[in-house]
Amino acid sequence: METLHALHRRELGGSSQRRADLYSLGYAPDQIRTIGQIEETESLLMHNGCVNTANWNRDGTMLITGSDDRKLKIWDTTCYSNVRAKATLHTGFLDNIFFADFIPGTKDQYVVACSADGSTLLFDLERPDYEDVLQS
Repeated sequence: METLHALHRRELGGSSQRRADLYSLGYAPDQIRTIGQIEETESLLMHNGCVNTANWNRDGTMLITGSDDRKLKIWDTTCYSNVRAKATLHTGFLDNIFFADFIPGTKDQYVVACSADGSTLLFDLERPDYEDVLQS
């Protein structure tokens, strides 16, 4: 329960008006219910470290999380009463993941993630063994 609470408290600056703040950040009602369901089941504890990033895909049916365990998890959030891990990506990062998101315009096939080791990687969810190092 505390995992997602802590992530959102950090994102929202410890605001006590949680629901209103989530709406103001652009979360849809179904996404807010999903946050509540994840908190109730503590399902983000499937990470073995602090969850540093969480982002929904455009239609709110999937959530990507990145953690200090250097793994990405893709969550199926189509049914907010039964959120489950759909995939785990062992990234090969050498340090904590601090950003992960779905790439717009790819029909959620590609995700990008950045690590404290200074690297940015692109992953193809249809080919779990695929990764590409992005250069700035």
